Amino acid sequence: QRRDDPVDTDRAVGCNGHFGNSRREGPVRWRHGETATSTFVNTGAAFDPATNTWTPLPTLNAPIGRAYHTAIGTGSLKKMVIWGGEGNDGLLATGGVYNVATGTWAQTANTGAPRARYIHTAVWTGQEMIVWGGYGVRKGEPMPELLDTGGRYSPTTSSWTGTTSMVGQPTSRGNHSAVWAGSRMIVWGGEDTTRQFGTGGVYDPATKLDFDDNQRSAAAAVGRHRAPHDRSVDLAARLFSRREIDGASTSSVPFLF
Repeated sequence: QRRDDPVDTDRAVGCNGHFGNSRREGPVRWRHGETATSTFVNTGAAFDPATNTWTPLPTLNAPIGRAYHTAIGTGSLKKMVIWGGEGNDGLLATGGVYNVATGTWAQTANTGAPRARYIHTAVWTGQEMIVWGGYGVRKGEPMPELLDTGGRYSPTTSSWTGTTSMVGQPTSRGNHSAVWAGSRMIVWGGEDTTRQFGTGGVYDPATKLDFDDNQRSAAAAVGRHRAPHDRSVDLAARLFSRREIDGASTSSVPFLF
């Protein structure tokens, strides 16, 4: 099967505001979102590029329909975690965990979960999902609100830990990018209600420290020198070396924003 072969759409339903993830054993695409008739759906499918076929995912215990949520893969745990987003009744602080091995859904814990939000980010650390930022009130509402808070979710223990807020953390924002850099999370770009950002920050879950882009200590800041222009709706791509793809670690990995 060539990479440029058309994707079979027989089992795919068109929707926007949905997200997917992949795993090395055979990429899984899970789609959740809003159809052209503004109906939030909670269905999905796994796509196998080797056979160019879709397999519907079960709906038993699946999270309620939503859009503009996050979805991350957990690597060796062979699970997918979705969280947050917008549903029929407003913004959501709920989610679900799909177990690829058993083909079953489980709900994420509600106790200790971050505030409901959408257009936020989530990264996988190898042990936890870190959620950060986003809109706490729907865009277009009289008083839209941006968030500079988040949470860390462990699918193993089904528990939440709050991210520490400190002086110097990135400004409240949505539509930003976030990537996991091996031991820390990098946040960049995004927007608030009046502007777009060309700034960011680095979060270290081990020390629970945040550094903004104006700081220069410990090389943990996201520097302004030759930084990209202010932007929203960022897409960040990590450049993996062949050694890292094969399971070995690397000391320095660049990022594209």
